[in-house]
Amino acid sequence: MVTKKQCRCGRIFYIHKSDILRGGGKYCSRECYYKYRPSSLGQKRSIESRRRMSLAQKGHIPWNKGLKGAQVSYRKGKTWNEIWGEKQAKKMQENLSKKKWKGNWHKNKEGYLRRMERKPRKEILYHQYIWMKHNKKRVPKGFLIHHKDDNILNNNIKNLQLMKFNEHTRLHHLGLLHSKQTKLKMAKSQIRRRKLEQRRRK
Repeated sequence: MVTKKQCRCGRIFYIHKSDILRGGGKYCSRECYYKYRPSSLGQKRSIESRRRMSLAQKGHIPWNKGLKGAQVSYRKGKTWNEIWGEKQAKKMQENLSKKKWKGNWHKNKEGYLRRMERKPRKEILYHQYIWMKHNKKRVPKGFLIHHKDDNILNNNIKNLQLMKFNEHTRLHHLGLLHSKQTKLKMAKSQIRRRKLEQRRRK
């Protein structure tokens, strides 16, 4: 479906609806695009935006007019009360106290709180971090931290327990029934592993 549109230059032109949905249909030609487009980083400002800037600057007196040499900003060495006034300064301080930084911990897909460590560059989970901070050592290889009450957001040190991987899987997957096909597959994979181990030993 074709729609009727008017360009900034005043010219009327026709454009397809699909082109408008893609973000087109703002200018009638390439000349108008370069003349009236909004300025962005690394590009020269359009003629229209330059004209508006010149109008805004007329009659404006800069704070450093008539002063020679490098000037220090008028805010330097002044308190918030002196710059903004007592009421505004009080409001700003209240807003700052409300917005307390809670740390850079985010939830992952499984629902665990995590963040990236700088050195070594890897992901660390919040419950692991608390356990390490309390025990003053890293989680040993082949071990993990288990939540006793199965609530992954309850990261109290009393709720955390160091466990081996195989013990943890037994705890959570005990009593799960496998079909005959999966049992056969598991048996085959075990036989393959044993054969590979025997070859390596030889």
